[in-house]
Amino acid sequence: MEEEPEIDKNLKKYLSNTINSSVNKKFFKNEAKIDELMEKSNNIINLLNNLSNRMENIEKVLLLDNKIIENFIENDEIQKPLQKTESNSNIELLKKMNEIILNNNEIESNNNTEEDKSSEKKKVSKVKKQKEQDTLITKYIEVKVKHFDIDEKIIKKYLNMNSTNGDIQLFKKMYTENVAKEYIPIRHIKKKFQYWISDHMQDDDTNGEYIVSTVLKNIELCYMKVNNMDNYGDDIDQFLKNQEHINRLHDIKYKEKIMVLIISNVDI
Repeated sequence: MEEEPEIDKNLKKYLSNTINSSVNKKFFKNEAKIDELMEKSNNIINLLNNLSNRMENIEKVLLLDNKIIENFIENDEIQKPLQKTESNSNIELLKKMNEIILNNNEIESNNNTEEDKSSEKKKVSKVKKQKEQDTLITKYIEVKVKHFDIDEKIIKKYLNMNSTNGDIQLFKKMYTENVAKEYIPIRHIKKKFQYWISDHMQDDDTNGEYIVSTVLKNIELCYMKVNNMDNYGDDIDQFLKNQEHINRLHDIKYKEKIMVLIISNVDI
């Protein structure tokens, strides 16, 4: 047999090595891929196992929840009558509370109304007092025989009373009505009389005789001014009664009665 040429040997050796190397590379490469696939498969299996476990846990929870719900429903059926009773009781309580609140509101409203009325009355009274204060006479009237400018209808009214009551009302019109207290011209202080004359207060050394006589004389002048036939032509009886009363003004006993009434109005 002929011996193969050296070149053929070398070529065969080269080809053999190349083939072996190629085969080895492919083998190891495929082996790595197989390992990678095995690892991924294992991971997937683990995930599925975990998922299965979780599903089992969920089912357990659901079963437990169902039992709880069933128990709740059973207990609720038992408690309904009690709850209804409690509910009715609460409703009644709320009604009563509402009534109390409404009553309190009504009382408060009434109180506010009364307060408003009271406040309004105070305001009116204050305004009235202020008006009265503004219209008060703030000067002295001399206590002497004189004519007074008083409405004749008012004078007739007091004259027709034919009494000390009518006379003292006319006295007030003359000396005290709408007169500031400090300007009242007649005073009774510690059982003594004083009167305003000639721009000063004068002591009445006659124990009030001068004051009473002067006051009654002025009342007489007022009465005489209205007690005439023009005013009483159709009522002669009243005219005569009035005249009798006028004549009585200067009786001693009548003067004493008038003095007592004057003191009660000017005593300090």
